[in-house]
Amino acid sequence: MSDSASFQSDVGVIYCRSDFKLEDVTDRLVEATKLLYQGERRMNERVPAHGCSIAICLTSDESLSWRSCRAINYSRGGMKLETDMDLKEGDLIWVRITPDWKATAMEPFRIGAEVRHTTPSGDAISLGVQFRLEMTQTMKRSQIETNLDRLDSFFRALGLIET
Repeated sequence: MSDSASFQSDVGVIYCRSDFKLEDVTDRLVEATKLLYQGERRMNERVPAHGCSIAICLTSDESLSWRSCRAINYSRGGMKLETDMDLKEGDLIWVRITPDWKATAMEPFRIGAEVRHTTPSGDAISLGVQFRLEMTQTMKRSQIETNLDRLDSFFRALGLIET
C-alpha cells in the first residue's frame, strides 16, 4: 500500500496521510456524505406505506399479542410506525405486514425488527424500526426477502419509488 493512498482510523477520526503529513479529513467526509445523501442515512428510499396494514408484538411475548399500529413510511431496511405500545430503543419486535390483497396479491408476512428510536407523538409513540432478517429461520428468510422485493415493486408501481 502506498503512503499517499493509505487511511487509518483513530478513535472515530479519519486521517489521510499524504506526503507524510497527517491531515484530519473527518469533517470533509461528513460534509461529502451529507451532500451525497442529502442528509439521508438510509441506503433505500423512504416512501409512504400505502396499501398495507401493520401489527407488532414483542418477540419475548410468547402468546404473540399483536397490536395494530399505523405505518408512516417504509424503506427496504425498515419502517416508521406509530403505536400506543411502550417500547424502548433496542427492543426486538415482530412486524406483521398485511398488504392489500386486491392491490398486491401478496399474503401477509412477518419480519423481525429492532426498535432504533422512539419519539413521543401526541398520545402515541413514533418508532423507527430496522428490519432484522437474521431473526428469521433460514428457510423463511428468502421468502421474506422475496416479499420485500414484491412490496418494493408495488410501491414502485404506485410511483413512490423511483426506478
